[in-house]
Amino acid sequence: MLTKKQLFTRGMLDISPHMLSVIPFGIICGAIGVELGFDPYLVYAMSFIIFGGASQIVFLQLLSGGASSLVAVASVGIINSRHLLYGAVLSEYLEKLSFIKKLLISYVVVDQGFAESNKFFKKNKKIEKFNLKNAYNSAKIAKWEIAIPVLIILSLFSGFATLVESAALLVLYVLTVELYIFKDVSFKDLPKIIIDCSTLVGGVLIILGFAMGFTGYLVDAQIPLKILNFVQNTISSKIIFLLALNILLLIIGCLMDVFSAIIVVVPLIAPLAAYFGIDPFHLAIIFIANLELGYITPPVGMNLYLSSYRFNKDMPTIYSATLPFFFIRLIGVLIITYIPLFFY
Repeated sequence: MLTKKQLFTRGMLDISPHMLSVIPFGIICGAIGVELGFDPYLVYAMSFIIFGGASQIVFLQLLSGGASSLVAVASVGIINSRHLLYGAVLSEYLEKLSFIKKLLISYVVVDQGFAESNKFFKKNKKIEKFNLKNAYNSAKIAKWEIAIPVLIILSLFSGFATLVESAALLVLYVLTVELYIFKDVSFKDLPKIIIDCSTLVGGVLIILGFAMGFTGYLVDAQIPLKILNFVQNTISSKIIFLLALNILLLIIGCLMDVFSAIIVVVPLIAPLAAYFGIDPFHLAIIFIANLELGYITPPVGMNLYLSSYRFNKDMPTIYSATLPFFFIRLIGVLIITYIPLFFY
């Protein structure tokens, strides 16, 4: 087991060959900055704030070209967005460190350092091989939970129960298992559980009530027609419309629950989709997939806050843990949105 000093020395030795490439890049970046009219000391000082490779050159070129500070900063953020993935990968190895230490590490992480760190951590990580016996034992322990999706599928596709009846049947099943098998819940706990559930359901019903009232107002005020006329005059491409729809639904998914979003937004979007020839079933799938993605979109996705509360973890930890899944689902949403267009 290496000491902290030995680990630090090992890291410095591993990264030192890569750092040689920084010298010529620094010369190039400085020369470009001076050529664009910036003070040499300003270009030098900028490296203490932005140490991100190509983004430094882009930042200088944008500012010299008259771009606003907001555009320049946003462009640098997009170029350096790969560091979000770096943080997500390294988070499992650094979770025991304090916030200050994580902040300092994030400041000095570059592509070469990430590559060497990830290689070192993977090499020294103990990985338990898949064991069929352990998998069987785990499935045996979770047999009552595994039965839940089986129960839902059988009740629906066999015609034994409708969707609502299947939900009621599932509640009865879970209650029976909790009372008589796991015994996590007793009969004396039931009144409190019912009250808590009633409070939650009541809150949802209030939200839905307001959403339906708001939808009625939008229809009476002919807002969907006005939006349709605006879009007809500004957007002519189906692809551009779908791209704008992806962004809009992503924002809505962050800020609204799915029930309210469906009631309020669908009457606004449906006429637009029909105008651009989007299949209604395709639109429905796009809608749900985008809203689901919005639920885990940093920094305000609702599921992120629920996860933070449920697992008692700070938000940066939740962000780093969910980012890989966010990008995977983002790819899925893009596939769902654009690939079917080639088939109708």
